[in-house]
Amino acid sequence: MREKLEQSMELNNKPNLRYLDVAKIYLTNSKRFINYTVKTNEFLCFDTETYKGCCKLMCDSKGRYIYNPTFLECLDFLFINSEMNYYRGFWNIDFDISAVLKIWNNVPEIDKLIHGEI
Repeated sequence: MREKLEQSMELNNKPNLRYLDVAKIYLTNSKRFINYTVKTNEFLCFDTETYKGCCKLMCDSKGRYIYNPTFLECLDFLFINSEMNYYRGFWNIDFDISAVLKIWNNVPEIDKLIHGEI
């Protein structure tokens, strides 16, 4: 399926799906359309639940979860099936990433990351 999609994109000189503007995607009946259908099982979304801004639970759209994760466990969880062609997303990326970074507990490195020094 993916090969056919890539071939049709090359033939029609359409841009790569990974670089399309999100505003050009619209939803109907749980399928995503951009002049062609993309299987919804190619999307993997993550969400966190927090206590006082710190990540206490991380789950994905496949029903997997980790409770009270460490920073490295969060990274491992985010890259589950990294060899597969999933489009990954977050329900609220700003909040979720900040919750995961609070677990890291390395304040000088986080400050460098926020100020673009890394």
